Amino acid sequence: MLRSFLFAITFFVSTASHAWVVSTEVTIKELVQWEGSSYVLVILSNNNMCHAPLTDKELYSFMLSLYMAGKKFTAYCHDGGETINGYNDSHKIHRINAM
Repeated sequence: MLRSFLFAITFFVSTASHAWVVSTEVTIKELVQWEGSSYVLVILSNNNMCHAPLTDKELYSFMLSLYMAGKKFTAYCHDGGETINGYNDSHKIHRINAM
């Protein structure tokens, strides 16, 4: 009985620690970048906001390509929201799947 209870607690805690903000079949509505900032903010067509560090040049180039092409994709962003240059509730990008 105790083992089952501990397993259930462990399962729910591990599930909660890997929560994502998932946006499916979206396009990039806006890309916002500031002079001297270390992040680029991505506003999606469903109005979710995600951000990525500018030091990740491959991801930044990929997002620019998706924006210019108007291509739909699925974005997986971390659950915890942050304020990035005055934009509240922006989530750090974890993964992008383009279709």
